[in-house]
Amino acid sequence: MAENLVNTWAELGKGLDKIYANVDPVSTKQYMELYSHVYNFCTKSHLDEVTPLNRGRRSGNMSVATPSGAEFVGEDLYKKLVTFLEDYLSVQFYCC
Repeated sequence: MAENLVNTWAELGKGLDKIYANVDPVSTKQYMELYSHVYNFCTKSHLDEVTPLNRGRRSGNMSVATPSGAEFVGEDLYKKLVTFLEDYLSVQFYCC
């Protein structure tokens, strides 16, 4: 199944809720499933956008890397994680 942001975050969000609720420990299998969702999202997302033209260009005998957007594949997922953590911490440390 191709990973997309909505599906990946749905699974990751549920897993993070369980981890931070700290009621039941997360099993190794559950942890690896969460890890796999993130890994698959970051490695399979935007594959259609990566073409030989934007993977790098040849300059003489040297291959020169050019920005292809691959560096930013996980940015949206990272932003969702930051928001999750900010929300979690604001609830945990809300004072009076």
